[in-house]
Amino acid sequence: MNSPEKSHAYDLLAFAHGLSLNEVPDDVKSRAAMCLLDALGCGLFGSTQEWSRILGDEMAEIPLALRLDTQIEVDYVKHGGIMPYVLESIINDTPAHAA
Repeated sequence: MNSPEKSHAYDLLAFAHGLSLNEVPDDVKSRAAMCLLDALGCGLFGSTQEWSRILGDEMAEIPLALRLDTQIEVDYVKHGGIMPYVLESIINDTPAHAA
């Protein structure tokens, strides 16, 4: 694996991090806004479809097996942990990508 200093992803991230919104051409900002609206529209449409309901029902039935090594992890899971957020992300993002 490449070190972060030599990866293309690192170079892209460094470029984006140093970029000011004033430096972005208006046509690029307009296109980005249209892409965002398109993604939101796909998500809204997909969320009303039967396959989205089926996915939600199936994900709700997934048994979660966790290995807990420390009291901090036990407390974290006891208060919800990260899995509800992972499952929610899958359920919410899939309709947008499948539409």
